[in-house]
Amino acid sequence: MNRISQRTIEAVITVTAAFFLGACSSIGDAKQSKYQAAGQTQEMGNIKDAKVSVDFSDEGVKVFYTSFGNVDRIEVFGQAPVWKGNYTVIAEADAMDKLVKFVYGQSVSSNKKVEILSKALDIANDDSSKSFQSVDGSTTLTKKQIETIPSPNPSSESQEGSNKRIAKTVDQTLVSTVNSMLAQGRLTAVRKVRDEVLDGGKQYVAVYQWSKKDQASASYVRALMK
Repeated sequence: MNRISQRTIEAVITVTAAFFLGACSSIGDAKQSKYQAAGQTQEMGNIKDAKVSVDFSDEGVKVFYTSFGNVDRIEVFGQAPVWKGNYTVIAEADAMDKLVKFVYGQSVSSNKKVEILSKALDIANDDSSKSFQSVDGSTTLTKKQIETIPSPNPSSESQEGSNKRIAKTVDQTLVSTVNSMLAQGRLTAVRKVRDEVLDGGKQYVAVYQWSKKDQASASYVRALMK
């Protein structure tokens, strides 16, 4: 009986020791994974915070996005002759028309947009892009600048492919965002951020902006009104 008890005790000790050794190993692995994940998150956060804007001047659209593929905001320029009645309404309709043509490839093809957005990311990630950086550290480029600047050599083929995928994501997000904005046949979740009268009082120009914050605010207000 004593021998059985002794063996039982030894078995319990062995199992307990194995359990604690395994647990310690798991905890160590978990801590290592946690630290690795934290490092990856921090690295991804740095990439995500690198903001880029591309001004498609000829199309009257400016896209602000991050190098992680998130569209931050969109600006659209609308204009109308002041001598016409309701010129502010006409300017908003002009902005909506420009946005639709831009997003659906009527003024610039989807492939061309992806090419330009991808190259903008290449330039933003290049060490020589300091001259294009704003005070806040974001990279601001026009379509014409991007087309004339030689493509920098990407750090790797995977980086080049990654920028192309991000550019495609931005283009797809633009389409879904504009679909949501135009769901009611007009610009929703959009606010006029600035306007002016040019050409000796003959031409009215307004800039309309959509942003994530504006979208969230509009959705919140609509929910309250239901």
